[in-house]
Amino acid sequence: MNEAELIERIKKGEDIHTEFKEVLLDKNKILKEIVGFANTDGGQLIFGVNDASEIPGIENIDESMRIIDDLAYQRCEPPVTVVQETVNINKKTILVVNNPQRQPAPLQNLWRPILYPFLESIPTGVQGRTPASFPVR
Repeated sequence: MNEAELIERIKKGEDIHTEFKEVLLDKNKILKEIVGFANTDGGQLIFGVNDASEIPGIENIDESMRIIDDLAYQRCEPPVTVVQETVNINKKTILVVNNPQRQPAPLQNLWRPILYPFLESIPTGVQGRTPASFPVR
């Protein structure tokens, strides 16, 4: 995606295939977005853009990309293949996470608290449903 395409996408605003995130704070919420897009028609998570379509950019791009990779590959069953790219707009870096529809669906969210890995937690699935069973990693 080039700068002009991204600006046009931002102007259109959020929809069922596009979600803006100003920063990458709530990993569980991001994971639910990744699983939700993969279980439906796919979509894009755009980091560094707020809900008002303003572009503050994202600072630690390498760390953000590492977190997204971890969520998609280690916290989803089966793993989700996402394609990440960066685009610069007015010296601000935007992270675009392209999340294709995954066949076969459905995927599961295997979220477990990172701070307390010794605790057993039951992950929630898409739209807050709890899966009846899930593989333990």
